[in-house]
This record gives sequence, C-alpha cells and structure tokens, in this order.
Amino acid sequence: MDDGDRLPEPEEKPAYAKPHIIASAIIIVVAVIIAAAIITAPRPASPSPEPLDIQMDVLSAKWEQLSVADKQPSAGNLYLWLKVNVTNGLEDDMIMAPMAFSVEGVDGTKHNATDDDSSGFIDPDSSATFNISVELPTGWVPRKVTFTYVNKVITDSVPAPSAMVPDIAFSNIESFRNSTDSTGHSQAPKDVLHVSLDLKNQWTKDVDTIADTFTLVDASNNAITVHIKTGPDMISVGSTGHLTLEFVISATFVPSAIEYDMGQFGPYGSVDL
Repeated sequence: MDDGDRLPEPEEKPAYAKPHIIASAIIIVVAVIIAAAIITAPRPASPSPEPLDIQMDVLSAKWEQLSVADKQPSAGNLYLWLKVNVTNGLEDDMIMAPMAFSVEGVDGTKHNATDDDSSGFIDPDSSATFNISVELPTGWVPRKVTFTYVNKVITDSVPAPSAMVPDIAFSNIESFRNSTDSTGHSQAPKDVLHVSLDLKNQWTKDVDTIADTFTLVDASNNAITVHIKTGPDMISVGSTGHLTLEFVISATFVPSAIEYDMGQFGPYGSVDL
C-alpha cells in the first residue's frame, strides 16, 4: 500500500479535553488540602476533671477502750478511732456530725460513728483533721469508711488499726490474807485480804483512785467492796501510784481478780490475782 493510501493517525487529545482526568485530579488536590488542614489544625485541649467540692481521707486507725467522748462501750465491744481529714470546697460552712460517717467491715456489716472531736463545722475552702470513734464488736475487721454529706458520698479505705493500749496498767501485785486489818481490828470469823499494787495512768487525763473505783471479784463475779484503801486518790497522766487495798471476805471466798472502774465516762480494767 502506498503511503498515499494510508489512513491518517488519530490526533492525541490534550489532558484538558479529558474530563475524567480533570475530575480525578481535582479530587486528589482537595483530599490533600483537607488532610493538611486536619494535621495542622490545633487540637482542642482535653477537658480537665472538675475539682472535688468535698473530700475525705482516712489518715490512721487505732483500737481504744473508750470513745472520743471517753464513754465506755457495751460488754464485748471496743472503739475504733479513725483520724480523718475533710476538705470543704463548698461556698458555705459544712456542719460536722458523727452520724455522717460509717464504717464497713470485711463481713459487709456497717456501723455508724458515735462521737467526734471536730469543732462542729468547717469553713468554706478549708479543711480540718479530727477523730471519729465507732463502737464495734471485739475481733471485727474494718474495711472502708463512708462520709455522706447531703447528696455527696465519699469513701476511703481503713489502714490497719494499731493495737489497743490499755488506759491503765497494773503491776507488782502482792497479796496475803489473815483476820486482822491494817488498823489492828480483827474481822474474825471473816478474813482480810490485803492487796498491794502499782497502777500506771496511760489515759489522756488524770484518773481517780478512791476506794469506790476498786472491787474484788471471784470466779462467779461476786463482788466485794474495799474495806480500807491507802495511797493517792488521784494519779496524774503518765504517772504510777502505789496502792494497798483491804477486803473483808468469808473464809470460803476465793478471790479471782481486782477490777478498776472510774465510771461510765472513764477508764476501766482488771488484773487477775
């Protein structure tokens, strides 16, 4: 075939004449611009948590014979003292009351606090540290404390309580029995039990040691009052007093222990004979 007989080659169209290519290019350019805008745009700061308007922290725990108000517990019970710190972030005073606090044990039971030594209120934007006391069965194991104020409920765990330190401690016990008291009077046919002892005051206040604070008991808890007492009528904080006690008893009475009790709002204890 002669060159003159060949068909002419089709002309290549310019890119702008191809709509699908133009559309693809536009899409790619827009995508790049959007991606760049997303990468370079400043990120909004993450919202910070709102400050707590009320906070409660348990600082320490210990077992005690008496409540914060020096009240004796029921038989078989002790008091758990908890040192707590409460922060008032409200605009008004917070009124403090022991019933706002409760303690839950590992067995799931709960007990309300009985007393506290707070001032009674906490100023706005202030905090206070004070003690609360809870009457609990001996051997009960605490787990957490709950503080409820209006519609706010705050909890904290209870640290391992420190062991109880008796408010009074007996030592150097000596005793004998005969028929004559220290004044030389015979009590025959009854006997006189003579007891000498040292009593240390480990309480936070002075303790009374008048005759009425001591009794002699046997195994059946039959009680005998003091016949004659010599020694101080008061022992100051941290001091030890030496006392002698005389009890008039029957010949068949078998002494078991000396009991000390200062009353409903004071220390108590006993020592075996």
